[in-house]
Amino acid sequence: MGDGGEHAVRSALSLAAATGTELEVVNVCSRDRRPGAHGDLLDVARAVSRVTSGRLEGDVEGSDTLHFTPGRPQAGTYEFSARNGAHAGSATLLLQAVLPPLAVAIGSSDVIVHGLTHGAHGPSATYIQTVFVPTVRKFGIRLEAATPRWGWAPDGVGELRARIEAPDRLHAASLNERGEMLQIGGSAVASGLDTGYAERQQHRVNRRLQEVGRNASVKVVEMASDTPGGMVFLLAVCERSIAGFTSISRVEDPAEKTADDAVNELFAYLTSYMVFDKHVPDQLLLYAAIAEGTTTFSTAELTAHTLATAEVARRVAKAVVSFDGKLGQPAEVEVVGVGGRP
Repeated sequence: MGDGGEHAVRSALSLAAATGTELEVVNVCSRDRRPGAHGDLLDVARAVSRVTSGRLEGDVEGSDTLHFTPGRPQAGTYEFSARNGAHAGSATLLLQAVLPPLAVAIGSSDVIVHGLTHGAHGPSATYIQTVFVPTVRKFGIRLEAATPRWGWAPDGVGELRARIEAPDRLHAASLNERGEMLQIGGSAVASGLDTGYAERQQHRVNRRLQEVGRNASVKVVEMASDTPGGMVFLLAVCERSIAGFTSISRVEDPAEKTADDAVNELFAYLTSYMVFDKHVPDQLLLYAAIAEGTTTFSTAELTAHTLATAEVARRVAKAVVSFDGKLGQPAEVEVVGVGGRP
């Protein structure tokens, strides 16, 4: 399905838990260089099963089949560790997987996840806090997130916290207008890199935006961390939406490359005139699928992840999903959710 990777499996597990649907996944990640269930995916599967007191079979290294029988999602206090042997896994991907079932549980939940908070293969914790959280609130969910300690890829172990209060019923959201651009902000961050690295990132962002007649308020942040890392995060704040653009530095990357990658994504978003960046739609689909009513939104780029999530939403949640747009291009999305609790 879709790009055939872990994303589709995570989405399926999350929606199965939120809807009370028994799930069997076969040929797990069969197209990957290392096929089968490993590391991050096993952490997610066990966490999702735990928040529903469900039964999970096949959760062993390299398994090509997962069988999940969810119980009812239970609000509570949960702490998870995303660690793959000697390496840290993604705290953000694990958090995103357990939130949809907790959004239909009765009551409030506190979730703590230890692992990577800023890596190249998942949303950054900064993106979670500034884009994902306020966007998901539009479905009626009370959600907060914080990052007490950062963990840079590949081996940093940070801490990501979230508090979620489920509404009586998730309602659909109309998300098809972004309104006027209010401001562009963000941060240039460095931990344990060359002196002036963050300042060079900031300078590059400012220069490129000035070339197209735009200004940004980009702050330089020196972040304490056990491992080195750097990031440029840009935030486009509009009247009715927020979009975010993250570029994580590898230790050998010049500061200017990190800045360019984030700015290029920002420019693609600004010229698309769509509501959301390309990263949040696959998450919006999960909540729209379990909400009551019809949710509409648009995205600067339709990705393989979003298409895979749509197919999962159809098969697992029985939601109706339609697109006006093609892969790799701006698109409008409509989701008719199933509503209710499992």
